[in-house]
Amino acid sequence: MEIPRYIAAVRYLDRYSPDGFLRAGGMAAIEQEAADQAIRDEREAWLPILERWLKEAVTNNEHPLMCAILESQIRRLRRLLHLPPYRGTAAIERRRELTRERVRRYRQRRKLTDPAEAMAP
Repeated sequence: MEIPRYIAAVRYLDRYSPDGFLRAGGMAAIEQEAADQAIRDEREAWLPILERWLKEAVTNNEHPLMCAILESQIRRLRRLLHLPPYRGTAAIERRRELTRERVRRYRQRRKLTDPAEAMAP
């Protein structure tokens, strides 16, 4: 009796059977998967440490080069871990400051504009 194709395919996906082991790529594939998982674990472990070091360096006014290197490493880890990009506290405050200034200018323009002129094309 012949094994139906879908059952045979499921059996080949099981890497703990001889067929599945060979189709999955053998020991090389298993070693690569283990290495990839170990790398991800290390990245996840180091990310909070680097973020803490950067926060301390900024607070203590450490050398700007050290802060830049830490920030670049944090950005790299976040990209590789598929996390949202790192935005330094200075960048966030600067962006907020620019937004406040833009809103203030906009409101000032609206306040100075005569309502009759605003309706004209």
